Amino acid sequence: MSKIKSLLMVLLTFCSLSGTIVFAQSPPQQGEQEFAPRRPFAAENDGEEGFRGNRPRRRARFLGEQFEQRRELRRQRVERARQMTRRLLDDPNTPAEVKAKARRLNGLLAERETLEDELVAKRRDFLRDHRQELDELRQLRERAEVLRQNLRSSREKAIAENLPKIQEMRRLTNEARQTAQELRQQYRQGN
Repeated sequence: MSKIKSLLMVLLTFCSLSGTIVFAQSPPQQGEQEFAPRRPFAAENDGEEGFRGNRPRRRARFLGEQFEQRRELRRQRVERARQMTRRLLDDPNTPAEVKAKARRLNGLLAERETLEDELVAKRRDFLRDHRQELDELRQLRERAEVLRQNLRSSREKAIAENLPKIQEMRRLTNEARQTAQELRQQYRQGN
C-alpha cells in the first residue's frame, strides 16, 4: 500500500510541477490509428462516424523524443534568462532593485533546475521499473491495429458481397415509404 501511495505522490508531483511532464501510455508507432467500432455492414457515407482513423490521438508527453525536445527548449529558455540576469548583475548602471530581482530570478532558476533534474531522474526510474508494462501495452496496440485492419477488410468484403441485397433493401424501403404515404393520403381523403 505504501508503494502505491509513493507512486501516486510521484505522479502528482510530476503532473503539478510541470505542464509538459505527464504520465501516459507509450507513444504509438508511426501511422497507428485509434480504433472506433462501427455497426456491421454500415455504408461509408450513411452518416455514421465509423472508423476514426484520421482523428489524432493524444500523444504521450512523458515518453519519447517529444519529451527530450521540450526539455531542450526549456533548457534553452532558462539559459537565455540566466544570460540576461548575468548582464544585469554585471552592469554597474543597473539599479539595486533590478539587481535584487535578477538575483531572485537566478535563485528561482537554480531551484527549478534542481527540481527538474530530480523529476527527470524519477522519470528514468519509472520507465526502467515499468519497461515490461510499457512494452506489453505497445504490443497490445500493435495487435489491436492488426485486428482493426482485419476487421476493416472483412467488413469491406462483406459489404461488397452483399451490396446488391443492401441496394435492393434500400429500394424496397423507399418504395414501402412511398406506398405508405399514398395510403395515408387516400385514407385522409376518404374520411
